[in-house]
Amino acid sequence: MKVQLLEEKEIAEASQLAQRTFGQCLDMHIPQREYVSGFYQSTTEQALTEEWRAGKLHLWGIRENNYLVAMSAMRPDGYITMLYVNPAHQRSGMGKKLLHAMRVFAEDRYHLRWVFLNALPAAITPYFLGWGFWQSRNVFYDSLGRAVYTPLYAPSIKEVHYSKRSLSPTAWIIVLGGFLGAIMSLAFLFMFFYILRS
Repeated sequence: MKVQLLEEKEIAEASQLAQRTFGQCLDMHIPQREYVSGFYQSTTEQALTEEWRAGKLHLWGIRENNYLVAMSAMRPDGYITMLYVNPAHQRSGMGKKLLHAMRVFAEDRYHLRWVFLNALPAAITPYFLGWGFWQSRNVFYDSLGRAVYTPLYAPSIKEVHYSKRSLSPTAWIIVLGGFLGAIMSLAFLFMFFYILRS
């Protein structure tokens, strides 16, 4: 399961995945229909491509068997606009991996201290709280008192990369010699105490 930045030719597939997943999982839970129509308008292939070309949006994806099964998007200011995992692949850690990749990218590419998002609908807030996000303010309610979204934020992540190193033959000899020396010392101690007890 590898997270990759998506290329322009993959935006159509990302748009379809986002809209299909939103329609299956979230649409019916959002009573404020203006938010729903705004989502569908802002996630068309054309809208995402324009944002991507203008450098206003980065998209990530995870493929399985050559199919895009999870996607996310973030603006250069650290605002996470989308996180969608195909329902058949949910609860497999893909959402967590995408969130991690965006938080690392925010630090590495833009030197941002924070990323943020609006959990819409507000009922999905616990998912993000479980992955290190904090609630920045109270839930936003509409004029009828219905919960709309929850503003959340999390620190970006500075990822440290360690290069894999191997031991030289000389180092291996020293390590093995030390190990054998320790075993021989223990054997002599046991023999010494055995002789003293006899």
